[in-house]
Amino acid sequence: MPIKLNNMGIKIPIYVKNMVNILKYNFHWRESFSYGYEKKRDLFDELTRCLDSNQILGIIGLRRTGKTVLLKQLIEHIIKMGEKRDRILYFSFDEEAVSLEDVINEFQSRIGMDIHSAGRLYIFLDEIQKLEGWQNQIKYYYDTYPNLKFFVSGSSSLFLRKKAEESLAGRIFLFHLPVLSFIEFLRFKNEDELIKKPEMFKEKIIEETLLYARRQFPELVSAGESFVNMYVESIVNKVIYEDLPRIFPIEYEDALKQILKIVASTPGIMTDYSALATDLGINRKTLSRYISSTLREGSSFRNVTIFQETA
Repeated sequence: MPIKLNNMGIKIPIYVKNMVNILKYNFHWRESFSYGYEKKRDLFDELTRCLDSNQILGIIGLRRTGKTVLLKQLIEHIIKMGEKRDRILYFSFDEEAVSLEDVINEFQSRIGMDIHSAGRLYIFLDEIQKLEGWQNQIKYYYDTYPNLKFFVSGSSSLFLRKKAEESLAGRIFLFHLPVLSFIEFLRFKNEDELIKKPEMFKEKIIEETLLYARRQFPELVSAGESFVNMYVESIVNKVIYEDLPRIFPIEYEDALKQILKIVASTPGIMTDYSALATDLGINRKTLSRYISSTLREGSSFRNVTIFQETA
């Protein structure tokens, strides 16, 4: 920490305010700017119906299901409702190691007034699981400034749900954003005719169903097979090496990958833990801990056939 000498020659620390670049996240502050995301998930309408509530709106789900896009679509929706562009803040903690206070302070300096007297403000916080103690930081602002409307998103469903239940009970509505449904998949491919007249296009429906089984993420809708394999593997690795370690310590990563595959593909409850532990080369206690910790996180993977082949 930097220090300086006071008028008595005694060394004292200098507390430097963290500089936060929020401008790079808020292109919507520019007049006539649009993020250009036209295709909307089914969850969008459900979220818009909660805009007038005081509760924090939390979006959880797998990586790459479109949580960030959904937040930015909500921002544009709020602007179309007539709200001022500079009364809407978006910030991602994916790259920035700062506190919520740092972000709020920088926002206040940008709009030129205290948040208490600024009227209704909309605060969008992405990748919130990377902010240490996020639930307590948001709780303070939620309780102190009723004019703030918070939106948060994160990729680690179990981690976020646990923290929200601990400190934000009654203050937050959590929504799960799953992978694309088959109807959403067709809509993203501009195949609206198949949705309206499925009986007329049975053969095409079968063809698209086979493609859908391996392309349930928005970015994979029109992707080739080799890209699908690399894409899915990268998501699985992120979950194994980044998301789940935030919840519990992992000693056997390969075994966890196999467990995640089982959780994703098995709708029932596994009972023969001893045999499975032997097959995986771990003890029964470790297996039980891994399964109990991944069941809720792994629920996001269920019926996602691409994970059953890749995990």
